[in-house]
Amino acid sequence: MFEHVGGEAALRRTAEHSDEAVFGDELLGKLFRYGGSHHVDHLTAFLAEVLGGPRRYSEELGECAGQGRDVCHAHSLRSTTANTMSRVVSD
Repeated sequence: MFEHVGGEAALRRTAEHSDEAVFGDELLGKLFRYGGSHHVDHLTAFLAEVLGGPRRYSEELGECAGQGRDVCHAHSLRSTTANTMSRVVSD
């Protein structure tokens, strides 16, 4: 799937677009406020890994990096709700 969607370059463009929408959203902006300038890179790595690409998020970038946990486990530690997730993917 990673290659099918266009690889890292396409996912980086998606992450850049997403940042604009997420940080402008009243609820999501609060959740991602700590992402700062590295958020696009982290989101690109996250999306790539979820779609079967390199495991850079789990191995280098995420809060569980280097602990042998995958990207989904790292995000299961947060209190993500269905409402939050639907807002993330709606734009």
